[in-house]
Amino acid sequence: ASVDSRAMIDTKQGEIDATETRLADRQQELEAANGEHDAAQKDYQSLCAGVKADEEDGDESSSTLTEQLSLAKEQASTSEARQKQAIMRSKHLEKTLKEVRRDCKAAEKEASGLRSEHAQSEKVLARLNGKMEGLDFDGEQLERLHEERKEAEAMTEEIRPRVERLTAELEGRLSFDYRTPGKGFDRSKVKGLVARLVQVLNSGHSTALEVVAGGKLYQVVVDTEVTAKMLLQKGQLRRRVTFVPLNRISRNVVGSDKAAKASKVAGKAGLVHRSIDLVSFDEELRPAMEYAFGSQLVCENMTVARKVANHDSVRTKCVTMEGDVVDPGGTMTGGSNKNLGVVLQRIGELTELTNALGSHDARIAAISKDIARLEAQADKHSKLVDEVDLQGQKVELLAERLSHSAFAALQQRENELASEVEEATTEASQAQKDGLAAKAKSKELESQAVRLHKEREQRLKSKADDVKKFKKAAKKAEDAVKGEEKALKVLRLEMQKASDEVGRSEAAVATMEADIERLRSESKENEDETGAKKAAYEEATEVLKAQEKELAEKDKELRVLLKEREKCSKQIAGLELDLKKSLAKIARFNKDHETAGLLLKEMMRKHAWIASEREYFGRADTDYDFSKRDAKACQRDLEQVLRDQQSLSKKINKKVMGMLEKAETEFAELMRKRAVIEADKSKIEKVISELDKKKNAALEKTWIKVNRDFGSIFSTLLPGTSAKLDPPEGGTVLDGLEVKVAFGSVWKESLSELSGGQRSLIALSLILSLLLFKPAPMYILDEVDAALDLSHTQNIGSMLRTHFTNSQFIVVSLKEGMFNNANVIFRTKFVEGVSTVTRKVNRITHTQQKSITPSDEETRHVRKRGKAGPGRGRAKLSAENN
Repeated sequence: ASVDSRAMIDTKQGEIDATETRLADRQQELEAANGEHDAAQKDYQSLCAGVKADEEDGDESSSTLTEQLSLAKEQASTSEARQKQAIMRSKHLEKTLKEVRRDCKAAEKEASGLRSEHAQSEKVLARLNGKMEGLDFDGEQLERLHEERKEAEAMTEEIRPRVERLTAELEGRLSFDYRTPGKGFDRSKVKGLVARLVQVLNSGHSTALEVVAGGKLYQVVVDTEVTAKMLLQKGQLRRRVTFVPLNRISRNVVGSDKAAKASKVAGKAGLVHRSIDLVSFDEELRPAMEYAFGSQLVCENMTVARKVANHDSVRTKCVTMEGDVVDPGGTMTGGSNKNLGVVLQRIGELTELTNALGSHDARIAAISKDIARLEAQADKHSKLVDEVDLQGQKVELLAERLSHSAFAALQQRENELASEVEEATTEASQAQKDGLAAKAKSKELESQAVRLHKEREQRLKSKADDVKKFKKAAKKAEDAVKGEEKALKVLRLEMQKASDEVGRSEAAVATMEADIERLRSESKENEDETGAKKAAYEEATEVLKAQEKELAEKDKELRVLLKEREKCSKQIAGLELDLKKSLAKIARFNKDHETAGLLLKEMMRKHAWIASEREYFGRADTDYDFSKRDAKACQRDLEQVLRDQQSLSKKINKKVMGMLEKAETEFAELMRKRAVIEADKSKIEKVISELDKKKNAALEKTWIKVNRDFGSIFSTLLPGTSAKLDPPEGGTVLDGLEVKVAFGSVWKESLSELSGGQRSLIALSLILSLLLFKPAPMYILDEVDAALDLSHTQNIGSMLRTHFTNSQFIVVSLKEGMFNNANVIFRTKFVEGVSTVTRKVNRITHTQQKSITPSDEETRHVRKRGKAGPGRGRAKLSAENN
């Protein structure tokens, strides 16, 4: 039923689609018929009014023929007016354009200079830009180099304290100081401590290698036994030192064949190594390194060490990675190793850090060099940037001047006028064309009006028939549309009914399918539950069998354990007996240990060197290898040495070493002070030399100026004469100066040939020339002309005016000749028992004299206990001329 309903729905849907298509076609036909009817009706009404133009003209507008004719005539008149106006405007613009072009040519000369300058500036700018691009400078690279240097310096600052700390830690053990044993001694003969001359290839072997070398690490390598002897005798060593001369040292080196046999005995490659192969060193030092590291093997563990050391084909002492020693003689040494491997490991770390520090320092130096180069380029780049900016601004200013110049404005105006002339010409041409077209259309409309009047009746009848025909067609199309709409409505109702029936059928089918699915799910769950219970049963059966089997095995183990417990009980009884014996031994050992501890403290108190050398006690191949020494014989030797010391103590000054150290310290301090004093002496001598040079230069300069002024002043005071200051014959200014005087061209042999007044003038000239070297702002001269005649007095005044232009003189004089050169003269006299001061100003053009009365500001009343001298009250003031 559902399938039939769906088929019926599909059929109805097809009928509906076909009906809708037909309905759309009928509606289009109806719209076309209505349009044709409206057009025919409109044409008919126009013809009835007698104003419709012919259809042949193609004009589809609703304008009447009269309106079109009037519009055409109006357009012709307007076009003619537009043409005339455009022609007049074109002529006016052409006239203006000629004037502008004439002005533009006149202004072009000025603009050509600006254009040339602008082009030149652009070339300069391009050249500067090319120069700046060609410059090897990168600002980002400079910043990056600064960051890299900062990082490298940070790494250096991080590494340096570690290097200093390790150096300080190792300095106590690895220091070897000695005094040069003689003049010309080559210190390169002393190679240094073994520990400092070797590098461990793998830090994991440090412990084993330190045990192998033992005290030899701190022995000093020298080139020959002669060097060792010189150091022992004259090197003033502060501690006990063993020397290893490269030319005489004997060594026992494990051969490569024996090493290969040892590896074969170990059963696997890499478990046994020759100790000499685990270090690197300078080939020159090989004898010393073979002496320290060549005689033993390094094994991976104790098992390998025992196997190799005791094998008949090897029989060599072996050291494990942990520092335990296996001797082929049967002894084994081991125990705490917390301090083993520290020295070599730290030396390796110090070497690595020192190399890293050197690498960073070299990198910093290289980066600093690059930074210096880039900073030098940065200065050039900065200058070029400034020049480019300045030149760019110049180019912009010139371009702006060009754009705002009279020539640019005229050129722009010329272009605008040319464009306007072209527009006016085009407009006149277009107006002429529009006028001709309007006139032609006007004539055509006039002829059409005549023709239309003749054909009016015939066209009215034709249009009326067209209106009826199109109306009938529109009615028919409308009826067809209504029929199709009715059929479509019926089909849609049938379609709705069929759809409802299909919906009900589909709901029933969905309900049935849900019931079927539920029943299938319940069936599957029942099957799964049955399978799970069956599997659980089988698993429980297997577990039961396994537990029964395990129970039987446990019973068997229980019987074995009971037998073992009985055996252990017997062993415990035996061990308890051994424990009691061991406790008795421990008590005895504790007592011996306490006694030995007291003895050790006493020995360490007596012998301070034990504390520093204690860690090497008992090590093989060292000075403290007790297995190779007879303790009783050593005790006898010690007692003999003590007896010898006791007998020699009366003849030897025991304090001499302390006194020597103090004397050496004082000597070093005195030498340091001496070096400081010598350096200071050198600096002082250098300063004295420089001061002497400056003093000599200053004396020379002073002599030249004073000599020149001395001759000039004396010639002014005594015309026709000359004077100078000369060094003695064969001497210099530093040896002294002699006064020489000439009258005319004859030089006097001695000043004794001069009169008293002439000698006074010489002395005055010398004093004034010295004062003129560094002039003071003011001088006071008190009757310096007293012993001179009037002509000399007048010359003194003239000399002061000409030579001392920047100083002020207060001169006390009784002679009129002095007053003539004064700027201001003060005269004193008694008026009614009171001292009165009269002030007079000398001018070049006139003289102004003013008497000072008691009411004036320039009057001074001075009460005197006695008479004022007739001349001493007169004063002269020579003020600044400028």
